[in-house]
Amino acid sequence: MKVDRGEAMCWEGSMGKGKCHWGTDPSAAPTNIRGESSETSLTFNFDEITESERNGVIRMYETKLQDSTVTSSDVPPITKNVTRERVMFDKLKDGTPYIFNVRGYTSVGPGVWSTDVISSTVPGPGPVRELNVHTISHDSVSVTWQPPQNDNGRYDITISQLPSLNQGPVYQM
Repeated sequence: MKVDRGEAMCWEGSMGKGKCHWGTDPSAAPTNIRGESSETSLTFNFDEITESERNGVIRMYETKLQDSTVTSSDVPPITKNVTRERVMFDKLKDGTPYIFNVRGYTSVGPGVWSTDVISSTVPGPGPVRELNVHTISHDSVSVTWQPPQNDNGRYDITISQLPSLNQGPVYQM
């Protein structure tokens, strides 16, 4: 039998007779893809390709993540190669849906891509409402506000001192 490409997986059968299977590209994709999200990261876990569809030893998984709001083909997906059934993408935009795919590689080459899995990062907090600043004296103010309409569990307050043209410091919120 002529084999153009592939890897042999051989084992000894009963009565000392051996069997070999010539590997090819995986004929299926990883399954049971699960995602976890934060404001700026997505983590995906998936099950390995079933043994009967691996067609060899899985050397790695190629993963890709595409911002689903991008319509231009000029923006390539983020790709990562991993050797385990878990991958994390960070430094993502908050509140954005992404499309995830994964496929396995044998020594022969890549298998088929998984079906699209859409997962979104968690939206960040919205702006505070009804921000009011009242002068109390020459060196103090009172600042009040209403929480963001969509605080998504938190909101951030930053106070910084700015140089003043007058004698005292000026604060920016």
